[in-house]
Amino acid sequence: MRTRCECKKPKKTAKKKTAKKKTAKKKTAKKKTAKKKTVKKKKDVYQEHWALVRGQYSLNVPTTNQLKVRRKRIDEVYKLYDKIKKLDKKVPAPKTWRYPPEYCHNKQLQDGIKDLKKDLKKKENEAKEAKEIAQRNVV
Repeated sequence: MRTRCECKKPKKTAKKKTAKKKTAKKKTAKKKTAKKKTVKKKKDVYQEHWALVRGQYSLNVPTTNQLKVRRKRIDEVYKLYDKIKKLDKKVPAPKTWRYPPEYCHNKQLQDGIKDLKKDLKKKENEAKEAKEIAQRNVV
């Protein structure tokens, strides 16, 4: 059912399309050239070229999953180091260690993480004890 106001609206007349509009549409339909993307090479932070050699990181050439786990472990070593560094300023940087985490075997990385966690707990306990002693002396 039409309402009263719709009835009063004038009907639009159809206009003829001109040749100019048709050509304009054809011009826009041309193929677009794809832009070339420049791919930057990532800096090999984790020394994966070393780990990909058979017998270096593991007995065989590591798979992509093993390399991901390796990266996570190296990141964990550096995170633990940062936490320890906040508690003890004299701790040497991992890059200066005898075996930096980037050049550790699989088992060495696992053992290194365990040792760093123990060191972190020890440093945190020492810091808590020192804080408690300082509070006792103040009061």
